[in-house]
Amino acid sequence: MMKHLTLFMAAFALLAATAQVEAGLYAASADAGNEVTVTGSFSTISHYKAQNNQGIGSWSGIGDNPYDEHSASHPEGAGPINLSTSVSDAVSSASSTITADAPGGNPTIDIDSSGDVHDYVDADGRWGMGFSGGGINWLEADCDSVTVTCDWSYAVDLANADASDCEAYAILYLAFWDGGGSLLLDAKEGFVDAGGYLEKEVRITTAGTSDSGSGSTSWTFNVTDGGWYSVWAEADAMAYTMPEPATLSLLALGGVGMWLKRRRRRAA
Repeated sequence: MMKHLTLFMAAFALLAATAQVEAGLYAASADAGNEVTVTGSFSTISHYKAQNNQGIGSWSGIGDNPYDEHSASHPEGAGPINLSTSVSDAVSSASSTITADAPGGNPTIDIDSSGDVHDYVDADGRWGMGFSGGGINWLEADCDSVTVTCDWSYAVDLANADASDCEAYAILYLAFWDGGGSLLLDAKEGFVDAGGYLEKEVRITTAGTSDSGSGSTSWTFNVTDGGWYSVWAEADAMAYTMPEPATLSLLALGGVGMWLKRRRRRAA
């Protein structure tokens, strides 16, 4: 009986492995890029920061539960800033980078984030996510007008996500505030006012679909010479996939059923 049980378990493992090979891809990916350039003249740059008085930071995470993550941050203070994080394993990866500088008094914040899940067949869902964000605060204007230009890109892909539950999204954030915290950018070209900042989002949840885009959007407006201003930007990207729940177990159990039928015939 023990020998038969051993054979049974070996057959189950072999069939499960076969099911994993035959089940195909469960792939999802997302990328977001957001380069913000402020053209004007600023005589003073107080410090680099993110929202809520936090330092500039980037983060990357993958997994199911527990998950793996990497993070990097720069405390509120002088720049320039150059941060990056990345994390990966056999089936997931994520990365995030941010640079911030103000050469010649013209601030630039360049952000890229990505998440990817691939070749995954298991009962648990998997995900990869990267995000980074930060700003430059305060800028003392030495001019009468400013142009904020956002060169943006995104790509979300569920083309190979033959899965029961999947999602990919890219979100871009942008703000340019005056000293009182008022947003000086109007909503346009897919950027919407999300309550004190602009947001552009693309999100897909249907397997077999994908979406991508890129462009450059600019805002030009008057500022007060000697006034104080700040710029903030962030990019988030996430990919998630949950395989069809019964694919692996049904294929394996079907093979076990055939084995049991042969056992009965021999016994008869």
